[in-house]
Amino acid sequence: MSSSSSRLLLSFIFFLFLFTSCQKNEESSQVKHSTLNGYKGSDAHLIKLNHELHELNKTVHFSDSFPQNGLLDWDHIQVRISVADSSLEYIFAVRTGRATVTNVLITKLDASEKVRQVVTVNLKNTLRKATTFRERLQTAELFAFFNRESRGHSSVSDSPPYQNRVLPSNNRKKVNGNNSSSVVESCYIIFDGIIRLEYLNGFCSGPSQQDVANSAIAYLVSRLQYNLGIEFNEGFTVTHVPSQGIRVDGPRYIVENFGTYDMLNRSLTVLNDHNMRSGNAVGCSIESATMDNYQYHVNSCNATGGNPNDPVIDENGIEHVTVEEWAPDEDYSTEDLNNGASRVAIKYTYNAQITRDPDTFVIIGIVMDPIMAFPVVARFSDTYGRTVTRSITLFDKAAWYVLAPGNLHVNLFWSCLVHAKYVYSDGMLNTRQWAITKTRVR
Repeated sequence: MSSSSSRLLLSFIFFLFLFTSCQKNEESSQVKHSTLNGYKGSDAHLIKLNHELHELNKTVHFSDSFPQNGLLDWDHIQVRISVADSSLEYIFAVRTGRATVTNVLITKLDASEKVRQVVTVNLKNTLRKATTFRERLQTAELFAFFNRESRGHSSVSDSPPYQNRVLPSNNRKKVNGNNSSSVVESCYIIFDGIIRLEYLNGFCSGPSQQDVANSAIAYLVSRLQYNLGIEFNEGFTVTHVPSQGIRVDGPRYIVENFGTYDMLNRSLTVLNDHNMRSGNAVGCSIESATMDNYQYHVNSCNATGGNPNDPVIDENGIEHVTVEEWAPDEDYSTEDLNNGASRVAIKYTYNAQITRDPDTFVIIGIVMDPIMAFPVVARFSDTYGRTVTRSITLFDKAAWYVLAPGNLHVNLFWSCLVHAKYVYSDGMLNTRQWAITKTRVR
């Protein structure tokens, strides 16, 4: 064979190889673009969603971002509801056969429940890129329910009832200066978040998810108003304000003392009560419900608001929770401490340390310290000019916690009995005791 014939044959073989490779690449690409698995059930809402996702995948190929052999889990779909605007998101786990889910598909719907956007999120990559505690927490919340080791976790509803101190009637701020016909000043707070529902049997068949969203928000609003009225024996008005969240109007002397997380704690209690979870409130049987991305926007009483501050985290990755509060006026004897009398206030301190897994951000350890009070011994003058020596002792100190579903949030509880002994300069002796309770959601 001549050299020219050999070169021609080699050129033919080379171009044949290129053509075959291109064909294989195109075929493999086509196979890759068709790996989105479908829904096999009979629910009309999911059939519609399945069709829309497949049509969208033909153009944007979002399934290319799935890990190898990744399949959507159509049996356990989470629904997220924005409190502010009632918008919906479906969260799908992308399963690969491993126990731990590290990728999810977020499907965002418009008001007609039509798919308007899909986003694939990888747990480790997103946690690594996050720059704040809040960003890491929001990322971990996406994966919390999918990665629970069991479905028997305690929820907030299993915890002791929330107790917030009720200020005494003589501490209310009056207007018009007439006690017989005075009016209690009012103010309001606004908060919002994302309600996350996990259904008992995989998905909620029957009502549209937009109806479920509206029902969940309406139930939360009505129960918050009822529960606040029972707790404080005062009138509250709770309303849903579109594009803002939930507004709570009530007496200033109560509302101005609400902490950043108080409404989150009360909301979690409502979302986990029997009527909500059994389906009577939203028409679906719910396995668990919680609130993510909680935001405390406005407190008109004292012009405060904004997102909760990032916690203090030391070099070992341990989150430190510290709460310091001065005792309210009812912790002092009204007989000995009338208006204008000097006193030394009691400060209570509550401490806890929370450890999280660096890869998943779930809580893996909690240490709680008992309540501390300061000063143990104090001297002051009462209304009659006597010197009072007050000594306090804390009994029955207890500290416990209840993990919320997913192990990303925890309810911290402290309680104790305070015993105070008053020794007066004229020889009289008096004792008092009262209970202290405190809770924090982290």
